[in-house]
Amino acid sequence: MTALDLKPCPFCGSKRVRIVEFVDGDGDRVFAVGCEGCGCNGTPHIPLMDDARPAAIASWQTRTGTSIPWLPIDLAPQSSRRLMLWDSVSKRPVFGSWRGDNPAITHYAAEPAGPDAA
Repeated sequence: MTALDLKPCPFCGSKRVRIVEFVDGDGDRVFAVGCEGCGCNGTPHIPLMDDARPAAIASWQTRTGTSIPWLPIDLAPQSSRRLMLWDSVSKRPVFGSWRGDNPAITHYAAEPAGPDAA
């Protein structure tokens, strides 16, 4: 599967996504789809008996939602409410409340909900 076949990044919209391999905190070799635009990764998959790359691609392709509705930071509420903030220097989302004190933060969006527990 080429990058053209993969959905764009849900955070930054980049189409520069690909399979990445890395070692997780437990020392396991894992595969995920990662974005070269903002550095985010999809769900990591550990290869057991089979190649984990198809599972990583399936997770990326079947996620809900297509993109994050980013808004200009000057519209963000300045409160203790947690937001997803776009850091224009590191080119990735960060999470926290907005207090208007960081010029690197240019956009915000609602913090995404976690997965439903089954």
